[in-house]
Amino acid sequence: MRYVDPDGREIENVDTQLKMNNANEKSTLGNGSEYIRDVGCVLTSYTRIANSLGGKKYTLEEANQIAIQKGLYTNGNELTSENGANLVNALLNGTGKSVTFAGSINPGNMTDCGSFLNSLENSVSKLYVTARLDTYDQTGTKRYQHT
Repeated sequence: MRYVDPDGREIENVDTQLKMNNANEKSTLGNGSEYIRDVGCVLTSYTRIANSLGGKKYTLEEANQIAIQKGLYTNGNELTSENGANLVNALLNGTGKSVTFAGSINPGNMTDCGSFLNSLENSVSKLYVTARLDTYDQTGTKRYQHT
């Protein structure tokens, strides 16, 4: 984004040191049986945003426990975009800062994406955007979604 951003908006680093493989190897994600270090990219993304905004450095295990306590996971370990924003707000509790979930965009039409972001331009001072990318294993048969 930094090289194609036509209006020069500031790109903020959201704590690239926090990675899902930093989690304890036995920490399960949400209420499921899969491990944070294997499938916790969504949790990692929202924890990075909260850490960047709030100045406190939550671990993935701490953020995971808060999400569990608040009932933010669906279907075991799924963290929707809206509940991701709710997690960020839970992590920001006491800082005087908060985020608002603005909506989701279905991939496939970048025109829709641009229109959506432009519609938010005058209503917010800063946007945090996460994206889910589909990737496949070497055989091309197993699909992974990575945030």
